Amino acid sequence: LIEQTYWSLVKNLNDLCNRYFHDVQNHFVRVNRSLDEALAKSASVSKSKEQECFEAQNELTSVGTCFAHSSLDYIYQMNLMHATKKYKITEAFLSYIRACETYFHQGYDLFGDEWSKTKDTLNDQLTRFKNEERQVEKKMQDRHAIVPKEIFEHPPGMPLDPEIVVEGYLFKRSSKAIKTWHRRWFMVRDNKFLYCHRESFTVMESDLRLCLVRPLPASFDRRNLRISLLFSDSESLCLGWIKALQRTIESALHDCSISEVSASLPLERDPQKNCFSIVTAKGKTGKENCNPNYANSSSSSSSSSIAASPFGSQRQTRQTALPTFPILCQSLSLGKRQMHSGTDSFHMFAPG
Repeated sequence: LIEQTYWSLVKNLNDLCNRYFHDVQNHFVRVNRSLDEALAKSASVSKSKEQECFEAQNELTSVGTCFAHSSLDYIYQMNLMHATKKYKITEAFLSYIRACETYFHQGYDLFGDEWSKTKDTLNDQLTRFKNEERQVEKKMQDRHAIVPKEIFEHPPGMPLDPEIVVEGYLFKRSSKAIKTWHRRWFMVRDNKFLYCHRESFTVMESDLRLCLVRPLPASFDRRNLRISLLFSDSESLCLGWIKALQRTIESALHDCSISEVSASLPLERDPQKNCFSIVTAKGKTGKENCNPNYANSSSSSSSSSIAASPFGSQRQTRQTALPTFPILCQSLSLGKRQMHSGTDSFHMFAPG
């Protein structure tokens, strides 16, 4: 009886786990590790070395495609195992009952008519479970067709938390002497730009209203700036982050300017005409100056004006009819690498 129990129950269930789960899981872990290594290698390649950038991009695309197919195979095996375990366990139980029935000849009468009804019920369930397995297997036959041709081209989904504007993984370049890349989870929440490692959050920009977002020019003046270099997986992700930050800054500045200007102007004036973006900085005299028209300029003029003079001029500040605001200036700029590098990066810089 013990030997029959082992072959009917323990052996069948162990074979089920080893067949549908362990091998696919180990392969998925190896491919996932290879993807992390390919992402780190692509992020560390210098954009001046075109050949190395091209090779890193090809390797990243190949590993990414393999990772996508391996993920689908892993999900397929898990779904198939959950569909198969029902009738496998039922079948093993039936085998165990038959072994007991064969071993105990004299106990056959003990089951009687009640066992006949239970056996018929189990046989009906066994048939139904087998049909469900065939349906699941047929449904998952075209699983590889959903893999996109271009890997990492689709932006992440909307966050579940309504207070979070956008969130996702980005590579952050270290500010230490050894320039290494670290993958962190970034998010925009409450007009702040945050990132976290494990559980604690670090505030990169405490108030996005003091920041300006624009495409990074080929060359810019780095004086009085602190620079943070971020790296995204694709061009679409980079553009998605830029647009999300621009919308957040514009919304915050819009609400702030309406409340401040409405408090200082008569009620009959239209507050929409007095909305402006504030970008302030320390001038040559050491005092804090403001050019309110700076953040409302077009993207092209904003790019050229920052490259030539990041903080405007004293003459332009005097000409404006709006009052100056002595607040700290922070200018945020995001751009992307050249396309031959394979992935996109953007800079964030603010006056020190």
